[in-house]
Amino acid sequence: MGLKISRVFFFCFLSFGLFFILDWYFTTIIKKNTVLKHYWLLNKKNEQYDIAFIGPSRVLNTLDLSIFKDKLHVKPINLGLSGTGYAELYLMLKLFVEENKNQIKNLYIEISYFNVINPDSSFSYPFHEYYYFPYIKKEFVYDIIKDNSKSKLKCVAWKYLPFFRYAEFNLNFRPLILFTSTAHEGTVDMGFDKYGSALIDSYMGEDVKREKGIYSNAKMDGKTIGYLISMIELAKKNKINVTLFTAPSYTKLFSYSTLALYNYKEVIKTVTNKYKINYLDFECHPLINDEKFFLDRTHLNKEGAIIFSEMFSDTLNSFYGKM
Repeated sequence: MGLKISRVFFFCFLSFGLFFILDWYFTTIIKKNTVLKHYWLLNKKNEQYDIAFIGPSRVLNTLDLSIFKDKLHVKPINLGLSGTGYAELYLMLKLFVEENKNQIKNLYIEISYFNVINPDSSFSYPFHEYYYFPYIKKEFVYDIIKDNSKSKLKCVAWKYLPFFRYAEFNLNFRPLILFTSTAHEGTVDMGFDKYGSALIDSYMGEDVKREKGIYSNAKMDGKTIGYLISMIELAKKNKINVTLFTAPSYTKLFSYSTLALYNYKEVIKTVTNKYKINYLDFECHPLINDEKFFLDRTHLNKEGAIIFSEMFSDTLNSFYGKM
């Protein structure tokens, strides 16, 4: 009997030892895969940027930052992440600025109706907690993950049980482990350029043009708006100038209910007034009348992004003068 107990104990000891080793290995190696935008950003430390843009894919796919660089003579970066809500964007910004000590002079936060309603209505997976597992031992990272998880108990397991978090999301991490790669900036393999933008050279499909979206959700999400406010306060704490902006949409293909539009605009009005920040509304930019500039209803394609970036940078030049 004693021998069996000893064997069980020895097996458990070896298993936990293996899990600890795997946990350490995954935590170490995953962060090195800069082919992924998240880790490309989180490998930047002690950099200085004159201008940064943050938001979901309407930032990632809509801005050609080489134009801002050439026209405004600034060092830009695109912090946009595809399919993400403000909670994840806040976490990324906090890691990027306060943990990695990157300095930003001017931050432009994209805001739209889709950003301030319940994120589960706008994005298929608005908070990608698994990308931040290598940093989960940091208390604020853990707190934000827990705040955006549907299972608080599982969050405890992710933090304290070795390797459990990676095993659960093994499909997301398998390529990172088997094909770890440190990308060189500007290579096409990354799917984004050296500024962090990912422009898409495609045009609106016929299936999109046949459908008209009517957005009637008039309930703005308080938690989501809270994370927007947290981003603004984080920026102000770090002496970063903040401006909200709305990227163009092909509005011929969708409309809001009166109440939904009113509540969305009230969010912008309330936030900008409270924090005394500017708002640039490009939702009615002239190019919204031509479908050839759009990938779909809410995203510009590469051709549209270039035109919009020219106009955006000219606006900044006239609005703020020399940055």
